[in-house]
Amino acid sequence: MQLSSISRTETKRLLDHAIGSAGMTAKKLADIIGVPESRISEGRRNEPGWSLKQEQAKKLIDTFGQPRGARGRFIRAEVAPSIDEFLNRWPGESRKRHLEKILKHVTGTKYRHKLASKLTVAGKTLPMPEILSSFEKFINSGEFQSWLIGAEKLLDNAQSFGPINTELCRCLSESTYYDFDRLADIDVQAERINIPTDRGLEVIASGFNIDIRNVPPMDLLLLGRLYKALSEEKNRADLNFGLDFTFQKHASYAATELKDFVFTGDLVWEKEGFFLDNKVGQPASEELYLPTHQVEPHKIFAPTLEIRDRLVSDDRVWDLESWASYAVALFIDRNCNYNLIIEVGPDRIVHASVVSVVIPTLSGLKLFEELQRLRNWLGLEELPEIEIKKQIASCGGYIPGATLL
Repeated sequence: MQLSSISRTETKRLLDHAIGSAGMTAKKLADIIGVPESRISEGRRNEPGWSLKQEQAKKLIDTFGQPRGARGRFIRAEVAPSIDEFLNRWPGESRKRHLEKILKHVTGTKYRHKLASKLTVAGKTLPMPEILSSFEKFINSGEFQSWLIGAEKLLDNAQSFGPINTELCRCLSESTYYDFDRLADIDVQAERINIPTDRGLEVIASGFNIDIRNVPPMDLLLLGRLYKALSEEKNRADLNFGLDFTFQKHASYAATELKDFVFTGDLVWEKEGFFLDNKVGQPASEELYLPTHQVEPHKIFAPTLEIRDRLVSDDRVWDLESWASYAVALFIDRNCNYNLIIEVGPDRIVHASVVSVVIPTLSGLKLFEELQRLRNWLGLEELPEIEIKKQIASCGGYIPGATLL
């Protein structure tokens, strides 16, 4: 079996440390790790074509210790290959982060226990997995799907009279009582509703050994929409969601892969500030976007399982991202490449990073073209180009078009 190799940079660091700290000759070092002497010189010159195997690297560390690295700034972040790619991917990545937030909420242990307790029929004691399994069968039933269609039309009718309001919540609260296939007959503005009740959703649910009377209909609608959204192939592909969604267990879904970085280069520009208008993210699915406020479009309804006025609720568990502040930092590394950190946060008083993105390599030739695109996104009036160039020059960096004297 072929052993994997470490990077050339790490190879050079380990070889330099072994020779420098122990006064080791190249020949002795080559004998220790079992390679020709010429390999030691190649590795120390960082030449392509060869690097230490994992076992050889471990042997050097066990013998000579781990070399100390350069001082730097640690960050765990998402990765984007360029500023353009970061800007293009931003809406889609916000959808994935929204889904991660939702799944963390509804498949968490606390929420699943709470949902099961709300669905428990009085006088019956059933295990939580059995109750949640019955609930899933219920929301997959034709009767529930018919109710969901009717409730969504009711939602549209109510919204035609203005933003989502208490009238809508009232109508939805009554929708599970009346026959599930007669919701179209409900008058949003009527004081009294004359519709049969013998085929109401509450009656249907009892056939699945669950009681939905303690679950707000708004929550049933949102949970039904979530289940539906995560069953559609297009949504699953867009969100890179490859799991079989269920309320019965925790969904270990990560929106994006986070990587660890240590920035050891010189800082040439940093800027912290506030967006003119908040950068509002995209919902995981449009079906899950039910705003509670006109002036704050990122605040949306969530299935909290609490029967209370949703318009004044403090539960913000499904809200969209709304970034108010930013911080950017540009570094030049030892190879004269540029590394960029972009951070965003929700606070308009002081910046506190929540999402961090690293662009590991920016070419010096097109550095300022890329930074101009970032400037537009940040809403800066101008880029401090002269100051950045002064700082780059002081660090020995390359400035396109500048004459060296």
